[in-house]
Amino acid sequence: MSNRILGQFDPDFLTIMDDTMELTRQAFETKNKWAFAVDGSGRAGLEALMSNIISKGDKVLVPVLGRFGNLGIELAQRAGGEVITMETEWGTVFDQDEIIAKIKEVKPKVVAIVHGETSTGRLQLIDRLGARRKRSGRFLSGRRGGFLYGSAR
Repeated sequence: MSNRILGQFDPDFLTIMDDTMELTRQAFETKNKWAFAVDGSGRAGLEALMSNIISKGDKVLVPVLGRFGNLGIELAQRAGGEVITMETEWGTVFDQDEIIAKIKEVKPKVVAIVHGETSTGRLQLIDRLGARRKRSGRFLSGRRGGFLYGSAR
């Protein structure tokens, strides 16, 4: 608390921000010079991400296994996506084959799914989805509790 406050143009702050941006590029495997951390809640980060990868009319598949799947629907709709959902009873998870079959059927640009659904205490397995994503050359973006699978603009 006794440290001095760094202003946004302070050379020390700029160095910290540059370092953070470099680490962000490494974490998300991007060469985008302007990759940066979002100062806000997890929801703010998810909304920033979804609004940057979803364009009006893009198909977005949201498998819902709890409250945060519903948040995915809300954010995808706000970004202009055409949302397709699949649901399972709260307290259960999807068989990955069901999700893969739906991806093949719908051919969405983005799949927004929660990995660790804290509202139900369930862990949705996603390893096979990640392997499928890698074979398709699409991206996989993670954040505590969820991930997006799709293609970037």
